[in-house]
Amino acid sequence: RPGRGESDEPRAKARRHKTSAPCSTLTLLVGALVVLLLCPDARADDNHYQNYLVGERAVGFGGAFTAIADDSSAVFYNPAGLTQLQKSSISLSAAIYGFSNQSASLVTTGDGGQRSTLDDNASSTFITYPTTAVWIQKLRDGDKDGSGRMLAAFSLLTPFSKVGRSRSAYETAPQGVNGGGGSYTERGVELQLSEDDTLWIGLSFAWRPLRWLHIGATTFFTMRSGLYQFYDTGIYTVRNNDGDPVLIEGRTTRVAADLKHFGLVGLLGVLVEPLEHLRVGLTFRSPQLSLGSKLEVSVIQAERQDLSQPVDVLQGEVGGDFNDVKPWKASLGLAYARPKHFAVSADISFYGPASSYHVMELDGNADLFPLEHRLLWQLNIGGEYYVLPSLSLRAGFFTNLSSFEAPQTCTDQACRDRLSNPFGDPIDRFGIAGSASYELDRATVTVAFSYNFGSTRRGYNADLDAEGERSLLFLVLGGSFRF
Repeated sequence: RPGRGESDEPRAKARRHKTSAPCSTLTLLVGALVVLLLCPDARADDNHYQNYLVGERAVGFGGAFTAIADDSSAVFYNPAGLTQLQKSSISLSAAIYGFSNQSASLVTTGDGGQRSTLDDNASSTFITYPTTAVWIQKLRDGDKDGSGRMLAAFSLLTPFSKVGRSRSAYETAPQGVNGGGGSYTERGVELQLSEDDTLWIGLSFAWRPLRWLHIGATTFFTMRSGLYQFYDTGIYTVRNNDGDPVLIEGRTTRVAADLKHFGLVGLLGVLVEPLEHLRVGLTFRSPQLSLGSKLEVSVIQAERQDLSQPVDVLQGEVGGDFNDVKPWKASLGLAYARPKHFAVSADISFYGPASSYHVMELDGNADLFPLEHRLLWQLNIGGEYYVLPSLSLRAGFFTNLSSFEAPQTCTDQACRDRLSNPFGDPIDRFGIAGSASYELDRATVTVAFSYNFGSTRRGYNADLDAEGERSLLFLVLGGSFRF
């Protein structure tokens, strides 16, 4: 948040910028976007790829579903597995609860070793867990052993949907004023509202050319839309050595960002059964191909530099591009499954390096906050056990590592600039999951949960640490009907 904990000189420079209308508008818009993106809930998490596991049964396996892939969520994990299904079906799953809790703070260490918090922010968000609707149509039965079987599927997935609301109050400790005595403080209130939705529309085809070989593919058309609004009201007070106020500056800012993105994602999968109960799955998901995007930011700021001065109002609008990054993904899965008895499964996935950016446009282009995503691996492990012929229980573990790489301790300005990137979230997370299913002749009902969490502490400089933590909890209810 620009302006907190800074010296008086940078603030004086910011005030001098306002003497030039074109420059002030650009400065205000860029600064407002920085403020908007620094809010934990005000940006999409491009750094973590396993925040939300899709499919209620796959959730129970902790996402280790590449070599299982024997229900409708195969369209997302491994479309080759669709040929294991012997009937056409319709399946639906929806959230009954989704919750995100996160916090971030700057902590300084004094000469005596005492630690104090300069800036502390916490927020909670209701998140709609991935909702799925899949229609699977059998095209060909095949032979008695299943070879020659063909199926097609149409799917609607919401891998990400969030409605957020957060409110926080802040107050800086008294800071010395450069070039003279006295001190200044800043205090205020922030309110942030957000709505962000993603929809994937998929077409899948699967074929079983041999008894032990399954192949399949899915093409997804992706759509994302989001609206973020940020309100900030603050008071900046300068006091003399006697503690009397000599300058009181008030400021109110409203920032609204509207974004849209359209793209294509392809998924190829192979499932091999070399032995009766052993399965090996391989998949490759292409990077997202962007078909178009739009970003519009509007801002209005009202500021009074002194109680005796009139209110100064600045406002503007700016448009540009928004890049919703989805890197390539390659997964290898291994499973041992005895139908109606038990199954164990493990996946290792690799996500390719990628670059994300946001572009603002005003009398020319200005690149803001480029972010490099590193090559990353993730691990998913899960198991299933049938306690009754119609009742099965599952448990799983998964990693949710960050693709944003940041050193544990910064030793130069380039490192500090990287750590300050509002798009960068270096927190590595770990998750647990579970589910239970009750099966009837033509229907299955499943309840599931997923919880992942993590924390970090990074050294910004010798006496300033950046600390943060986040947790995500989901409860899901799903069902399928076979015909």
